[in-house]
Amino acid sequence: MELAEQLKELKKKLVEILPQVSHVIGYEPGFDPLHVAPFFIREAAEVERLVWNRFCIHNLAAYLPPQKRPPGWLFNPEEKVGVLVKGCDSRSIVELLGEGILDREKLLIIGLPCTGKIDPRKLSSQIDIDKVARIEQDEQTIMVFTEQEEVSADLADLYYDKCLECDYPNPLVYDILIGELLKADAHRKPPFSQLNKLEAMSIPQREQFWGKAFSKCIRCYACRNVCPVCYCQNKCLVEARRPHWSKAEVTLSENRWFHMIRSFHVAGRCTDCGECSRVCPVNIPVHLLSMKINKELWELFGYLAGTDENRKPPLQTFQPEEEKIK
Repeated sequence: MELAEQLKELKKKLVEILPQVSHVIGYEPGFDPLHVAPFFIREAAEVERLVWNRFCIHNLAAYLPPQKRPPGWLFNPEEKVGVLVKGCDSRSIVELLGEGILDREKLLIIGLPCTGKIDPRKLSSQIDIDKVARIEQDEQTIMVFTEQEEVSADLADLYYDKCLECDYPNPLVYDILIGELLKADAHRKPPFSQLNKLEAMSIPQREQFWGKAFSKCIRCYACRNVCPVCYCQNKCLVEARRPHWSKAEVTLSENRWFHMIRSFHVAGRCTDCGECSRVCPVNIPVHLLSMKINKELWELFGYLAGTDENRKPPLQTFQPEEEKIK
């Protein structure tokens, strides 16, 4: 099913289900044709603002944990909520359900099979993406227009790296499915392919790589705030003063401390949504830290977060036979 047909069916379904929920979390047009924004739909008239295209990358599951809702939140946490999910987003919901953070009875999950999303940063090497006026696209190519130039590119060259090694194009959990289930693309890269370059480095080279990356960090905490499983919103160690674990100084040592501690806090829980790296304003590949830990847990325990809500993460459990693991 093409995206336009999927969107048409989605809008029709949302009008039907809105009376059943307090709101539905979806997507609306962003500040330019290459971006969308999360959208809280409360009335049928607002459904027409909904978009579903190759730029709908946000993991909307991040809005679901009650702990992440800001003061003055407009919606009653006891009411049922609708949410649109891609395959990768659904893994976050599965993980949060397994941790007991979400109540399945208070969720209406609308699943959307996904063929991949376009990374605007990959377009930036070909055109000034700050001046894009409009776009045209079909199933294989995209045409991007500014006032001065136009660029044509193959979609396969513009997908997010995480989409190129995604084994879950279909939602793992849903109440309503919009579109047809997809087969995993056999031509995509193997899982954890993004780690190849990093793992080929020597230890001194890795130290230099991460030192350079963390020295750019401005401690905006966007990576923490966007993460669906980073839900210690008002109790985060970087803001705690009793005990005082972390300083507010923006230095390499403090930055390194923050990122390493955060990566271990989500160890075995990170669902590889890649949002932490996507929102980083200085382009730190934060997700590689969690991905490396995920790979180790996969090789040691055969565990992949967000794929089975009845199985606890390895670092939250202990089995006697694990004593033999070296």
